[in-house]
Amino acid sequence: MHIKLGLQWFADGHRRKPVDRRLFPLLAEVHNTGSIGRAATAVGLSYRFAWGLIRNWESAFGQTLLITGRGRRQGARLSDFAHALLTQDKTVHTQLLPVLDECAARINADLNLAQTQAGTGHVKILASHDLVMNLLVGELRTHAGWDIDYEVHGSLGNLRALAKHDCDIAGFHFPLEFPDKSMLEHYDKYLRRAQAGCLAVTTREQGLIVQAGNPKGIQSIRDLTRRSVRFINRQVESGTRILTDALLRQEGIKPERISGYLNEEYTHNAVAAMVASGAADAGMGLKAAARQFHLDFIPLVRERYCLALAPELDGRFSDMLGKALRSSDLKKKIGRIPGYHPSGIGKAVPLDRLFA
Repeated sequence: MHIKLGLQWFADGHRRKPVDRRLFPLLAEVHNTGSIGRAATAVGLSYRFAWGLIRNWESAFGQTLLITGRGRRQGARLSDFAHALLTQDKTVHTQLLPVLDECAARINADLNLAQTQAGTGHVKILASHDLVMNLLVGELRTHAGWDIDYEVHGSLGNLRALAKHDCDIAGFHFPLEFPDKSMLEHYDKYLRRAQAGCLAVTTREQGLIVQAGNPKGIQSIRDLTRRSVRFINRQVESGTRILTDALLRQEGIKPERISGYLNEEYTHNAVAAMVASGAADAGMGLKAAARQFHLDFIPLVRERYCLALAPELDGRFSDMLGKALRSSDLKKKIGRIPGYHPSGIGKAVPLDRLFA
């Protein structure tokens, strides 16, 4: 059990109705872009759903939220009432969220103490998509007495969550040879803020996954700019997306030159599946994912996959994690995965040497 406290608006009328939290980021994006269409895209909503959300809450509030010109392309701006909503929402979150986070931390500390005294413990792991992590978590879950909550998210988001004490372990990856050192600034910032310790897990090959036989003759990142090539990307804040953008900057390529750059999937296997289905000609991903779908692979970089550990992580779990990583059985399994090598697995890596 891990408790989080949040804020929720309610509209009290003839019946109590929670205000849809998607309304506030949608209004903020309308203010930033001046367009309901661009705002809907930015927050991940369809144009029709976004308008339905606006109209629904205009009716509930009895107030206009958007002022628009005629036609879909005439732009939109916030009404004074909508501006007031956004301002107050920001004020409430700025003033109250730190208090709620502090309360939640005390609650969780009490819960963890009670679990420890009862012989059990809870560990939350957020990790970027990796085949070895599935093996490792499966091994850890066989040990009695530990409740392991495992979720897959992007590398940067995982480290941000660790810095905010929203998880105990964060899995992330980075290239051994940096195409762009600026890509590591955020990683380093969140690791130092979290005062995290790091364990090496594995090295792996990442590059372009292309259709079997490589019919488009793709050989490098620059080939993605050809009009005939359809690309499938990874989601924003994933380590692979950060790597892709760094490689594009290194080659002086603007993202808008790549057909499909805005099309996203959330795992390496999903990218490979899109290429295998013919929906895309190429995507950035792991050699292992390409081989699983019998696709061709153009290697671009070698990466290090690491785990960042919160300093307050239970020492008994840290010891168990280290033993699991160093086990000969896990090393053998990693060695059988295409593009993977258990180099330095289980070794502690000081932050000052992590990116050296």
